Amino acid sequence: MFLCNKRPMAEPIKTAIQFTIVAIMVTILLESWKPVNTYAVFLEKSPLFSLYLPIHCKNMKESLNIDCLIPCAGLSERMGSWKPMIDYRGRPLIVQVVEKALSPCQRVILVTGYRGEELEELFALESRVDCVRNREYGRGMFSSIQRGVSSVRTPAFFVSLGDMPEIPADIFQTLSKLLDEHPEADIARPLHHGRPGHPVLLRKTVVPTILDLPAESNMQEVFRRHQNSTGQRVIEIAVSSPGTIYDIDRREDLAD
Repeated sequence: MFLCNKRPMAEPIKTAIQFTIVAIMVTILLESWKPVNTYAVFLEKSPLFSLYLPIHCKNMKESLNIDCLIPCAGLSERMGSWKPMIDYRGRPLIVQVVEKALSPCQRVILVTGYRGEELEELFALESRVDCVRNREYGRGMFSSIQRGVSSVRTPAFFVSLGDMPEIPADIFQTLSKLLDEHPEADIARPLHHGRPGHPVLLRKTVVPTILDLPAESNMQEVFRRHQNSTGQRVIEIAVSSPGTIYDIDRREDLAD
């Protein structure tokens, strides 16, 4: 009789032990879990995961209180495939570009268009990247700049390009200092061997000029108007870095 009563009591004990083990495992998983986006999950399978800098971004000692606008809405027709996600040194091209901008700047305004939802998902958990959608991206890159300037929060802002991954972080600092030293100027840009490059730094006072132009226009027209305006000038500085003019338009540009 004693033995018959003992066996039924073992089942509740066994169940309680199993429940406790499961509860402990769930607690451990919840405490160690950190949200990542879909691209981070992909990179976690490779040694490059630790280099995904929009998540593990290394800021410069003096971060600039300046936004950086990056148009990234086009079809990449000359490339033959969609440029933002092509592999560049082991990571998507746009990740490299955003990384460089986030190093000195406080925020990136990424203007998306074609396949915009993919870029928006990629940077969804990046608090310093704001994606804005240009639904008229077919009208050209300038239309994306026009779409993005409405999101600028800082007194000045950079315009960089989504296919220029080799711009040194110190160029941003150099242009910021240059514009500070020339309060009469509205625009500062780098020159490499006499060739204008990126990023371009603009005071927010330039925004009305940008919005006043047709969507099919370009930044050269903005520079022309301000260069010829009384009290408003474009200042330029010679730089040694070829990264200020290096862009990726075709497959052959990917060669080292």
